[in-house]
Amino acid sequence: LILQYNINVFQERQIKYIRIMMNSKSIIDLMIKNEEAFSRLYHKFAAIYPDSQFWIKLSKEETVHAQWLRALSQSCDTRVLEVSSLTLSQIKNMLKTIEEEINSKKDVSLEGALKKTLHFENSFIEHSYFDIFSDSSPSAHKVMENLKNETLHHIERVEKYLDKQKSDERKV
Repeated sequence: LILQYNINVFQERQIKYIRIMMNSKSIIDLMIKNEEAFSRLYHKFAAIYPDSQFWIKLSKEETVHAQWLRALSQSCDTRVLEVSSLTLSQIKNMLKTIEEEINSKKDVSLEGALKKTLHFENSFIEHSYFDIFSDSSPSAHKVMENLKNETLHHIERVEKYLDKQKSDERKV
């Protein structure tokens, strides 16, 4: 009876481990897709608005973020990352919203694009997107911390640009 109990507990732990591994990998893969979608969105904005270098720089930075996550994903094969606050469906919803914006044919003013960018970037902070893994893996923690800092930096730059844009409009 005790042996059967130990076998059942072991099997449950193995199943949980496999689920966490699959969930972690799926979440990181979606996070990569999010970063790539942001890169495409900013590239789209670069083609539309006058200060294309601002948008191109953001786009390139998002590509680098995707590379960081790819490296983390590859190291996940041997590590279990316990997922905390964010779910697959929440990340999928974020990705869907970004993709819809990329594919949108509606004209958006520069101010509108900046406000959308702020909304997207802020939503990652508000939803604790970068606090997703509760394990103590140094590599996962470092990548998530770097992504969070980069996002905060993006928010700061976009806010400055938006303030400048509003100031320039008042002068006209």
